[in-house]
Amino acid sequence: MKKILWILLTGMLSLPATAQTDSLRFRHFSAVQLRADFNQLRQALEKMHPGLYRYASRSDMQHYMDSLYASLKDSTAFYDWYNTCTALTAYIRCAHTGAKPMAGFDRYYNHRTRFFPFSTHWIGDSVYISLNHTTDTTIKPFWQLLSINGRSMPAIRRVLAAHMSGDGEIQAEKKQQQFNLGMFQFLYYVHIERPDSFTITYRDDKGNTGSLTAAAATVPVINRRTGENPVNRGILKMYAARSEKNRKQPWRLDIIDTTGVLTIRTFGAVGKMDMGRFLDESMRTLQQKKIRRLIIDVRNNNGGADTLGVLLFRYLIHQPSRYYLRQYAVSMDSSYLRYSDLSEEEKQHAAEEVIPEPDGTFTLKAAHTAGVSLQYPAANAFTGKVMVLMNGASYSTASEFLGAVKASKAATLIGEECAGNYSGGNGGSFLHIPLAHTGVEVSIPLIYYECYTTPPVLPGRGALPDITVPDDIGLIKTGKDTQLEYALQLK
Repeated sequence: MKKILWILLTGMLSLPATAQTDSLRFRHFSAVQLRADFNQLRQALEKMHPGLYRYASRSDMQHYMDSLYASLKDSTAFYDWYNTCTALTAYIRCAHTGAKPMAGFDRYYNHRTRFFPFSTHWIGDSVYISLNHTTDTTIKPFWQLLSINGRSMPAIRRVLAAHMSGDGEIQAEKKQQQFNLGMFQFLYYVHIERPDSFTITYRDDKGNTGSLTAAAATVPVINRRTGENPVNRGILKMYAARSEKNRKQPWRLDIIDTTGVLTIRTFGAVGKMDMGRFLDESMRTLQQKKIRRLIIDVRNNNGGADTLGVLLFRYLIHQPSRYYLRQYAVSMDSSYLRYSDLSEEEKQHAAEEVIPEPDGTFTLKAAHTAGVSLQYPAANAFTGKVMVLMNGASYSTASEFLGAVKASKAATLIGEECAGNYSGGNGGSFLHIPLAHTGVEVSIPLIYYECYTTPPVLPGRGALPDITVPDDIGLIKTGKDTQLEYALQLK
């Protein structure tokens, strides 16, 4: 799913205006079917997940799985079963482990479901309406959302958090995913309820409270009404150009006065661009313009290739530095690897790329991993002052990059705790296993990451900023970027 501004639920797809019915709502399963699927899921986790016992002991994990298994019963509705699956994947506390209702679920839901017709933005303990996708003009952007159908927003967050995957004890990612990155409507739909209408209570900009009932809306209707409802014009005017720039230029260098701002929205592929060439050209530009202050923005960066995170890191260091310490798998079972995202050639040669260890694990050879060996500065590494902007949606490769920067003291980190464990997470390649009877698709990472760290290391927490700068609703209302504004003014 894509974003409009920083928060809209879905991509701007050309979809039919009339939604079909979500048939999953009417599916029920026998206890026999559910037990078979649960055992399939459990066996895959116990056999292949490298971090299954990273945060919970083996006995605690087995006890929890046993309790879920015992709760399975006849005539269970699909979404009740799906919530059992996500309760288990959330209990593992691995941000890369999850369950989808089905393969290709995003397009299915774009066609067939009706969602909560407001987008939201979470700051601290407050939730704000950011876009109004109804025809009613009562509710304005930046008004505070207090409850939905009688449930307070803190209560809703607690329910969703119990089904959200996230590393260790990190909470920031769950808040960002739910409320700020366009997933709230979907999460509410699958984990809480699927009503025809929503009654909300709100607080306006003068402190007055009120309520409103609005019909659930399909994705095409949400997209259309976003532009049609006049209350959204101000926020669209402020943020549409910025959002479009982020979409079209996820890697870019801007010069603001005497400061370079290097935006890296993804460590994934960006068209035909080459990151090495892009970074070399960016560094030359900074040198030619005699720029001595650089802000690197990896907020809302959901990761990508390990190699690109390591590459960016090398432009910030000035002496040999560590990035990863070790990466390993716990099984090379080919009966499971057939579900992996590895190419056929990679599957055939997988055993040649690992070192079997006495403890039963399989260490990836340094030649087949990025960043395990000692890293050396790039030839034209930046030598001035560096600040890195981060938030609770700096995820996966972005989290590992932030951890390496923090450990090496290569830059000042500004913003909020990132979404990945500072000491390392699980990822690399993945299994995508459809459960036989229910069709739920489970994603399981194959590689355990050990990252280089320096004290203090808080168990289960992400890399923490050197300077904490949470979102400021006052600045957001005026179209200003909270963390960037702070960094630009920092001496």
